[in-house]
Amino acid sequence: MSIKSKALIRAEKLLPGNQDFTSITNDIAGVPEQKRTPIQWWLLFGLSLSLLSIFVGSVGFLICEGTGIWGINNPVWIYDNEPRNREIVNRIDRTIDKGDSVVIFPSSIDEKDINDMVIAGHDVQKIVECNTYSGLEA
Repeated sequence: MSIKSKALIRAEKLLPGNQDFTSITNDIAGVPEQKRTPIQWWLLFGLSLSLLSIFVGSVGFLICEGTGIWGINNPVWIYDNEPRNREIVNRIDRTIDKGDSVVIFPSSIDEKDINDMVIAGHDVQKIVECNTYSGLEA
């Protein structure tokens, strides 16, 4: 009669059939130790590697070229609709000279900024689109 440890007695209760620690280790470790990797794994690995390379290339291009590749390299400056003092006029002139677009609100709008226009019920998107100017037009 052999003497069994407490761990072996507990294992016999947990392990079904005729298994021991060695057979379980072989079952678990045998999966990655197969001689050949299935072709499906290589196909999916190649697909994921190609998608990763496209992602890395896209991020690299974005870092090199900047966010202008998204089509947002033409900003529109919207200054408050307040009485035009010399500093504001000079700032608008510098913005136009840089080639950027500015919004010049019509005199029929009394609100001083976009927040007040929204509260007053104006269609701000339409106002901005209809009153955006650049270059000599401004």
